[in-house]
This record gives sequence, C-alpha cells and structure tokens, in this order.
Amino acid sequence: MQRLQEEGEGLGIYYLRSPMEGQISHFEQNVGAYVTASTPLVSFSSGNLWVRSELPARLGQQLTIGQVLRLADSGQELTLRLMDYAADENSQMLHVYAEFNSPVSRLPGQVTSMMLTPAGGGVLIPAAAVVHSGDDTQVFIRTASGVAIRSLSLIPVGNAYLAQEGINAGDEVVTRGAVQLKGIQLGLGGE
Repeated sequence: MQRLQEEGEGLGIYYLRSPMEGQISHFEQNVGAYVTASTPLVSFSSGNLWVRSELPARLGQQLTIGQVLRLADSGQELTLRLMDYAADENSQMLHVYAEFNSPVSRLPGQVTSMMLTPAGGGVLIPAAAVVHSGDDTQVFIRTASGVAIRSLSLIPVGNAYLAQEGINAGDEVVTRGAVQLKGIQLGLGGE
C-alpha cells in the first residue's frame, strides 16, 4: 500500500480486513471507483439481514407481526418485524419488513420471492373454482363417487381465495366447468 501511495506502482488486488465481524449490509462504493484514504467501502451488520417487500393491501390483512414467512426458492425462514398499516394511496401497496431467522448467503439488493402464509393457515383456492350463489361462495370438490358441492367462507387473496376451514390440503377442486356444474345443480340443463 505504501509503494502504491508513494510511487503509484503496485496496482492489483489488495485484501482488506474489517475492523469488525458481521455481514455486509451495503456496498458504499462501486468496483473500480476511485476512493481516497479513509473512504468507507462497505457497511456491516452484526445482526441478520432483513427483506423489504411490497404487497397489495388486501394481503396485509392476513399478516401479523412475529409471523414466520419463507423464501419461495430456498424455504429459508424470516420473521415479520414491521408492517405499514396504511396503504400507499396511489398504488394500494403496503411495505413489510422481515428479518432472516439465521445467517444467509444473500447480498443486499438481491431480489427474491417470499411466500406469505396467513396467520390462521388455510388452503388457497383458485378464483376459477369458486361459484357464487347470492352471498354464499361454493366450491365443487372431487369425491370417490363424483363431485360434491361445498359452501365455504372465503377470503379474497389476490386472484384467488383463502379457505381457513371446510377444505383440506390435497382436496381436488373443479377449476374448469364449475359454473356449468352449478347450472346443472340448479336444473338449468345437462344431466
């Protein structure tokens, strides 16, 4: 370093040691950028990394602080720490902040997908499987003897519905022809 400083020679790769232990939380400089003496290069965090996400306000109703979330690609767990309670009036989005429960090999600024599981659990049902009859919402479920209709209390979640009771994970629902089955049930044709 002294030779580089005094004579302008010795360009190359230099290994620097951090004055503290932790994970990189922010790159202060770009690779190849000119820096002067005592210029910070990176910021460190001694705790676990956090993820900031935006999600539609209607999905935020199903989340609670302290709830465990997971990354879609790796299943790594995060804990929901902070959440906006007022949606942005233009985008109708909420910001949520979750902290990784253990150290991870991710870098700040890296994009990832997070799975949101409602606090009360439940089964996600595609909107195409739901038929409406007045205020009643119904789903056709495959049974050993054919198809049975089941009335469920459903919560809208994006382009699907969440059923917290009345259906089990693994039950097969009719997604094509549900409206026609409803018509047959009402005696509007077909057999």
